[in-house]
Amino acid sequence: MRQALAGAQRVLDAYAGAVGHLQPWLNTVQPSAWYVTQPLFQLIVAYVLDAATHDQALAVFDRAVSSGAPSDARLRIADPALWALLKKARDVAPIRL
Repeated sequence: MRQALAGAQRVLDAYAGAVGHLQPWLNTVQPSAWYVTQPLFQLIVAYVLDAATHDQALAVFDRAVSSGAPSDARLRIADPALWALLKKARDVAPIRL
């Protein structure tokens, strides 16, 4: 149970950090930032929790993104600073029971 909670906390921390990093841009997304944040969450789960590679996580994002997402979404998600934040969340040592 502790490991599951620790994993969930890492995902939520990474998501909060990613949204914070992207917030200035997300505020301009029309009709809704949901078209980016929902696929972003799936990318983070794949990368942080499932230990997907960078390319695998981007493929998860690509599959999850819909036609409502802005054309520059993939470019924004590929930001190296965002990936450094996600890597930091992924590299947190798991709780040992």
